Amino acid sequence: MTTKTIPAYLEDERRKRGDDQVRIEEEAARIQLLHHSHHRTAKQPKLELLSPVEAEGTYCHPVSTTLSACVK
Repeated sequence: MTTKTIPAYLEDERRKRGDDQVRIEEEAARIQLLHHSHHRTAKQPKLELLSPVEAEGTYCHPVSTTLSACVK
């Protein structure tokens, strides 16, 4: 580390603080742009669900030969 006079040290600190402030403002502006670009999009329309088709008549199990196996 080099030895500096007090005025030189204070000048370096002022310059660093100024550079930091500029960097922070640039970063904030960049982040602000990112936040503004994320708008909500319109919701996609939901698919219309069709009602289930009801079977008409009776259904008999093919293996069973009795009428009790038929479902109405």
